[in-house]
Order: sequence, then structure tokens, then C-alpha cells
Amino acid sequence: MWGRHFGVISAVSTLALLACSRPGQSEQAWSLPSAPVAERDAAEIGTAPSHVAARAPKDQPAAVKSAPLAMPDPAEPVAQPGTAGLLSGPSGPSAKLAGALVLTAQGTKGAPDDSTAGVHKFEVAVEADIAPGIKAFGNIEAVSGDGPGALAASYSELNANGGTTDDGFALGEAWVELARGSLTVTLGKIDMAAYVDANELANDETTQFISGSLVNSLAIILPDGCTPGVAVTYATGPWHATLGVASADESSDALLDEVVGVFELGCAFGAGGVKGNARLTTAIDGAGDDASGDAAGDMSVGLSLDVGFGEKSGLFARWGKRGVDAVGVEVESAWSAGAEFRPFASRADDTIGLAYGAATSPAGESEGLFELYYKAALSESAALSLHAQALTNAECNPAAETVLAFGARTLIEF
Repeated sequence: MWGRHFGVISAVSTLALLACSRPGQSEQAWSLPSAPVAERDAAEIGTAPSHVAARAPKDQPAAVKSAPLAMPDPAEPVAQPGTAGLLSGPSGPSAKLAGALVLTAQGTKGAPDDSTAGVHKFEVAVEADIAPGIKAFGNIEAVSGDGPGALAASYSELNANGGTTDDGFALGEAWVELARGSLTVTLGKIDMAAYVDANELANDETTQFISGSLVNSLAIILPDGCTPGVAVTYATGPWHATLGVASADESSDALLDEVVGVFELGCAFGAGGVKGNARLTTAIDGAGDDASGDAAGDMSVGLSLDVGFGEKSGLFARWGKRGVDAVGVEVESAWSAGAEFRPFASRADDTIGLAYGAATSPAGESEGLFELYYKAALSESAALSLHAQALTNAECNPAAETVLAFGARTLIEF
């Protein structure tokens, strides 16, 4: 089984290497034009220096996440969004404080118990430059409400912002980052989804698609939430490689009992007005057990692709597949694809996004989810978006009724 897995991974890696090594490629990943915080749509991973916030992974609002994985582009540095001034003078360590408020409300039609459900999230983070090449980051958040997931359960998640903390604050990430040249090492309580399976157009439930299956692949094996771990990233030119190991135990009580390992190889490419990113991600499940109680050792592999055409449009796609030896595996494979547009000259920062994703169970049944959203920029630090979703065969149940969901999301960053 291991030989078959590594054969597939090796073949896909070779194809990715060939595609990204064509002559005439750009050394910068594409992103839509630089815009104020509320109007950002491309995650800008390909255009930010390695120590600058590029995107918000699942459960992390964009303004307060400092994701270290970023393709370097010294010619176009991107400032940390949503941060207030220095907490200490320029001669010593400095710190930045940021926050975000996310408010959502969604109503359902066709759910077992139709109603309107909301999610309210507030987050505060601090990032400190301890010394040249040494950075520390931590954030706390309070979340109220599970959103429409409490009304219509699904693998795709109608609102990835959900997940109540019972109105109290909980520690999210807390890590130290060491950077030397092209190498970056991050150690502490990390969100592994911040380092792998990125996508410029579908990677942030606070500013882009709100559905969970359009934020990260449902088939890639990752720890649930922020857990103790380490991520090592090497970036040079258009290329980056990331190796990460993290505990599956968020409580930190059994750090090495259940461990998940990930590896990603990615590159930026471009020619003329077309620019994009290709990422190949693999992961090993050291946490799940098979039916006999032994470690399952399931592997997963996934591809993420985004392409931008000039400044007004882009396309994305994801595909993933995982082993199913572990007990309780619900999704064996998943894919998604979609587009983003900025069609209005009079409102250049407003965005329209549409996408479809499907998840297939080990039994061969599939769940589907469609999302359409329109995001209007209200100011440099606020945005309002309207969302329409259609969920079919929820939890891969062919007898499940189609569920429609309509709602709004407000984002305020400071």
C-alpha cells in the first residue's frame, strides 16, 4: 500500500515540477490589485515577503493572522494589515496589535429544522518582532453560535466561521518563528492549514467563500484546529517547500501520541497577463486507528491551483484523495472549482465569487455544495457580503433534501 501511495505522489510531483519549470515563467505569484483590508480577495501568498501576513486560515480572520508561508517578492512588500502602531520603540523589540469582528446570519430552506442562525466572532492578536529574524505571534478569540450547521449538518459546512467557544475567549495560535534567509521555522501552537493547501481565491471564510469545503480540502488529513507542532518552510524564487508535524491533540496532554505529518511543494508561474500558483500537498495520519485498533497510517494527497487573468478575474480548483483504513473516515475524495470577478468599474473593489464543491464517501455517495457571493467594500476596514448556497445529498445521503441557505456576513478589522 505504501509503495502505491508513494508512486502516485512521485508521479504527481514530477508533473508539477515540469509545469513550473517552463521557460519564461514569472517569479511572482499573481494577486488581484493591492486593496484595503476589507476589499482583499486574493490571499496574496505569492506576493508577500515570508514574514508578512498573507491570508487567514480556517478560524483565523484575515486582519489578525500572520501566516509565515509566503512566496518572497522583495520588490513588492505587503504591509501587515489591520495593525496598530508600535508598542515599543524602534531600538528594541516591537509589537503590533490587531483585531477583527465577524458577524454572520443565515437562514435555511429545506433543512430538518428551518430557521435563521448566526455566528459572532471577535478576535485579538499580537505579533512581536523579538530580534532580527525572530518573531512571536499569539491570538485569542471568542465565538458565539454554530451557524446553519446546527440546522443542516454536512461535511461541507455552510459557515466555516461557526464553532462556539461558549462566549468565552480561547487561545488560538501561539508560536515563535525563526527566519534565516530562505528558511523559516515556526514552533508552538500552530494551525497547520496556514502552511499547506493554500489558494489565492478560496482560503478565507471571513473575506472569501464562507463554505468550509471552499476554504480547505475535505480530503487532506490535517489536525483539527490549532495544535502543538512545527512547520519548516524553504522558499526560493517561485518555489516553496514546507514540512510540518503537529499533534492531533489540541489540549497538549498527549503531544506525541497522535501526530499528523504534512509536506507541500508549490510554485508560482506566469506568462504575459496570466499568473498563478500550483501546490501539491501530502499528509500522513498518525492519529487514526483501523478496525483492529492498530495505527491506520492513512495517506492523503491534494492539488491546489489558482490562476489570475489580469486584474479583474481569476479561477481556482482543488482536488484531494485520502486512504480510508482509519475508523470513522467520512470523506474519501473531494474536489472544488470556481471563479472570482470584479466586474464594476464604479466599484472596483467589489467582488463576485461562485464555486461548486463535491465530497465523496468511502461508499461512493457524494455531497455537493454551490455558493455564490457578492462582497461590497464599505470602507478601508469593513466589508459586507451576501451569500447564497445550495447543499445536495447532505452527509452523502442520497435521500437528504436539498437545503438552500441565504445570508450576510459583516467584517470589521482594526
